[in-house]
Amino acid sequence: MASSLSTQQLELISGIVEGKTRYQSALDAGYAESTAKNVNRAFNKNPAMLVELNRQKDELAQQGLLTRTQRLAMLDEAAIEAKDKGELRTMQQLINESNKMCGHHSPIIQKVETNTRDVEISAEDALEKLKRLQGKG
Repeated sequence: MASSLSTQQLELISGIVEGKTRYQSALDAGYAESTAKNVNRAFNKNPAMLVELNRQKDELAQQGLLTRTQRLAMLDEAAIEAKDKGELRTMQQLINESNKMCGHHSPIIQKVETNTRDVEISAEDALEKLKRLQGKG
């Protein structure tokens, strides 16, 4: 499938797989800025590009070579595709997954400091104070 793609298209795909944005990948591959801003159209016009992109991503995933940044980029790409197709529920699920990877769903941990002092008290004194507090002493 890759043989039907131009060198420029393959460079664009490689940049995306490396974790760059589609815009930056397009610029790095030599596309004009106006084309880079609308790079999704290139994927819509030539489905072979999307097939190759997914093939390269799958290959990396199978080798276990994906970095956290690449995984986040893949989630973002999938969310964009879902949005373009009008699959809003899928898009939201992908955004939530991306947020989890970024730690936005983790619990808030707060450190609470207390001012404690060592107090020594005998059992008899403790019982006497307890009785006084209860009104029995």
